[in-house]
Amino acid sequence: MHIYVEGLGGLGNSLFQIYTALYYVNKYNYNIILIKDRQNDQDSVLINGTGVTKNLNAKKNTNFISYKDSIFSKCEWTSYKEMNNYITLGSIRSIESKTETNIRIGGHCQNINSSTINFDLIYNYLNLQDNSIISYINNKYGDISNCICIGIRMGYDHSPKDILSSKYYEKALETYKQMNIDISNLIILSDTNNAWNDILKLNDKYPGNTIIEPDIIQFYIGIMCKHYILSISTYHLWIAYLGTHKNHHKNVIYPPSWRLPKDKLILPDWICIDNFS
Repeated sequence: MHIYVEGLGGLGNSLFQIYTALYYVNKYNYNIILIKDRQNDQDSVLINGTGVTKNLNAKKNTNFISYKDSIFSKCEWTSYKEMNNYITLGSIRSIESKTETNIRIGGHCQNINSSTINFDLIYNYLNLQDNSIISYINNKYGDISNCICIGIRMGYDHSPKDILSSKYYEKALETYKQMNIDISNLIILSDTNNAWNDILKLNDKYPGNTIIEPDIIQFYIGIMCKHYILSISTYHLWIAYLGTHKNHHKNVIYPPSWRLPKDKLILPDWICIDNFS
C-alpha cells in the first residue's frame, strides 16, 4: 500500500506531513510517495516551495536549489493524476491499523507529540548530507559550528501577534551569555533582509550575519549551527529538531506565544523566554 504526501504549506508544514507518513511506513510497512504536482497543475511546494526566503527574493539567486533535488532527492515521486484508490487522512491520526487501500495525507499533521517523535525516521529519509551544499556553505561562511542560529519571521504569512519583539531576542541572547555561551557568532535566518538591523535594531549591540540564500541553504546552515533562538515558525522548528537530533548538547530557546500546540511540539529540555515585555 502507498501513502501519498503532496505538501500543504511551506517546508516546515510539509515535514510534519512527511513524518506522519513515515509513522505509517514504519508501523504498517506502507510505501511513501511524494507528489510532484497538484490538482490545479501548480508545482508542489515539495519541489520548489516559497518558504522563509520569499521576501528575500532568493529565487533570483543563481544558487537556487529545489527541494526535490536536495533534501528530497532520495524520495520516490509520482504525479497527482497517478494517485488512485486512496482515503484521505486528516490532521489527526485516525487509522490504528493497516487498511486495504492507499492513504493520502490531507492535513497539516501538527498535532504529533514531539516527545514521542522518532527523529531517526525523518533524519534518515531526508538528504541532509549533500556535499556540494556543505562545501558551498563552508567556503562562503567558514566554520559555523559554534554559531547561534536566530530565526525571524515577519513576512506575509505571519500575523502581527506572531512577530516577536527585539526584547525577546535580547533576553534570549543574555540568557545564553549567563550560561557562558559565546554570543559573538550570530547567524540570522530571516524572511525580511533588514529585520535584525533596521526593524529590531539589534545589530549594533549584537552584530550578526543575515543569510540571504535559498531555503535549502538556509536550512542546512541552521542545522550546522550550535544553538537556536526560535521564531514562531515550523521552518525554524524543524531546523532545531534536526540540528539537535545528533547533538544533544545544543541549546534551544523558544517564545511562549507559540500559536501551535507547544506542549506537544516543544522538546522538554528547551528553554522558554516568557518575560520580555
